[in-house]
Amino acid sequence: MNRSREHAQFLLSKAKDDLRVVRLLEMEPSAPRWATAFHAQQAAEKAIKAVLASRGIRYPHTHDLTMLINLVAGTTLSMPPHVDRIAALTVFAVQQRYGEDSPNCDSTPIDQLLDTAKKTIQWAESAMADTSQ
Repeated sequence: MNRSREHAQFLLSKAKDDLRVVRLLEMEPSAPRWATAFHAQQAAEKAIKAVLASRGIRYPHTHDLTMLINLVAGTTLSMPPHVDRIAALTVFAVQQRYGEDSPNCDSTPIDQLLDTAKKTIQWAESAMADTSQ
């Protein structure tokens, strides 16, 4: 296995870990919404980076999901589902963690955050399976 592929598998594994955290936080009514949203964002970010890495595409050190989606758009890869929802997760990467207010945190349903993260990971698994053949 080459280094890009190993790194991609590592990132996908970490994305799945973040998704597990989202699921756990979803079941806990007292869990801070910013934490749930942060891990949903992280799951999507790592999944997209895993796909880019699996194709040997360099990506910047960023939490900006729109920038990462634009890198995907510049390839022959299919776009992940709910691109608009994925891009909207960017605000949860930093702003919400450090106390900057955003109306999206309280208005975005937890199940939508979970669904977006889950579908992004499914897309990544499919895209990465295509490169291993």
